[in-house]
Amino acid sequence: MVAAVLMAEPTESAPNPPIRYFTLEDGENMDGSARTVFCEWTEETHANYGDGPQASAPAFIEAIERHLR
Repeated sequence: MVAAVLMAEPTESAPNPPIRYFTLEDGENMDGSARTVFCEWTEETHANYGDGPQASAPAFIEAIERHLR
């Protein structure tokens, strides 16, 4: 899953508001079992934040919201 998060208040009118890009990637544990990985992409890096939530849109959105607090 991929999410582009606009980092501006709805009332702001910035010409180029910042955007952050998050992914919920398919991964595998050392024992071969399935897992997800919560990540963020920038122009410079692919940040791996570790184990992600279940692979559902609501769980992914909740993980992003927690991360941005």
